[in-house]
Amino acid sequence: MCRANRCGRVPPVHDAPTLDAIAEKIRELLARIVDPAVTLELDAALMKELGLDSLDMIETSFALEEFFGFEFSGRNAIEELDRRIGGERILRGGILTELGRQALLARMPELRSVELPAALHAAEIPRYFTIRTYARVIKDYYDAAPDVCPETGEPVALDGFALVSERSRRAVAAPTGDRLLDSWLDAKAREHGEA
Repeated sequence: MCRANRCGRVPPVHDAPTLDAIAEKIRELLARIVDPAVTLELDAALMKELGLDSLDMIETSFALEEFFGFEFSGRNAIEELDRRIGGERILRGGILTELGRQALLARMPELRSVELPAALHAAEIPRYFTIRTYARVIKDYYDAAPDVCPETGEPVALDGFALVSERSRRAVAAPTGDRLLDSWLDAKAREHGEA
């Protein structure tokens, strides 16, 4: 398949960037934000291991949203799941239960490579985000992207990392982070017998 800049065609969205390609692009973007002395490992916890602070993380989120054109959810998935299924099955006093830890690792499998504390407070989860965490979330957006542009009826394609309509190259919005989170929460609530 030819690239947009050579023959006017763009790859279809089902040829979305791989998780590794997304992670490398994130590393490149993050390198513009953090201290050049920081070595950006894909599996290192950005705050806990690499020393990024909350402002660095906010700046990172904004830079990624701007570059990829996706809107992250500002909600904590584990806290939201706890509200949905209740009964202190996910959190007890704000600390993840064993079921909560399982839910976290199912949602964020890349955290299996990070040393999480035995008593992990839900509010502390972002301290363990890695470049792969962001890459997985962004990959979820690509996976949930529409096949057809709602405005033009054209197939959705990629222009670099951007979702566009195939012929007119009109930007195509992916589902919001809140919509993706709600879909996950609905599935987990059904899994745990809640509706």
